[in-house]
Amino acid sequence: MGTVNANDTCHSLIPGAVCSDGFCACPAQMMVKDGKCHPLSPLKGECTINEDCREMSQLRCSNGHCVCAPEHVPEPFVDNPMRCIPAATCPTASGLFKKLPIFAECNEIVKCAENEYCREWYQEVNTGRNYSLCCPKPGIHEYNTVCGRFGMSLVLTNSLDAQVAPLSCGLHTIEDNMECPDGSACVFNPFSKGDGICCRTLNRNY
Repeated sequence: MGTVNANDTCHSLIPGAVCSDGFCACPAQMMVKDGKCHPLSPLKGECTINEDCREMSQLRCSNGHCVCAPEHVPEPFVDNPMRCIPAATCPTASGLFKKLPIFAECNEIVKCAENEYCREWYQEVNTGRNYSLCCPKPGIHEYNTVCGRFGMSLVLTNSLDAQVAPLSCGLHTIEDNMECPDGSACVFNPFSKGDGICCRTLNRNY
């Protein structure tokens, strides 16, 4: 298109365009259409192709309108969502995730029920916004299932304790208090963001 150095020059060539690094270009979230800069369509906006929908919004064009991409939902907790985010999920003992169509956000002020825990399921890199939801709190059965998938058994903190719990370990640490005892290994814990659980190798008599 040629090198330029002024927004006025760009606007005369393409209405709405600005000078960026010496070239005429439409501002962010806009595209050239019919010789002018037009805003990209938000969620539910009109479109012809995927490129007509807003960038970085997890949208695609379907039947003439911008809709959420698969496995995504409209941004929650806003009156007029214009983009989509990954669908809310809770982990299961098998390590897979259960998608939730409806969820309630949790934080330091809004607490979960006693049989639930607050899980951060999505964090936006650009805005730093965290999305959390209440998920069912796992029990010993769920943790045993996790170890069982590796042919191992769960290591408990204290089998005589009424508040029996799995022994936690650090997947990315070498601290002594985060290591598993001899004969066991640290296994990924789908219910925790950073810690693992200790699983013991089963004794087999051949």
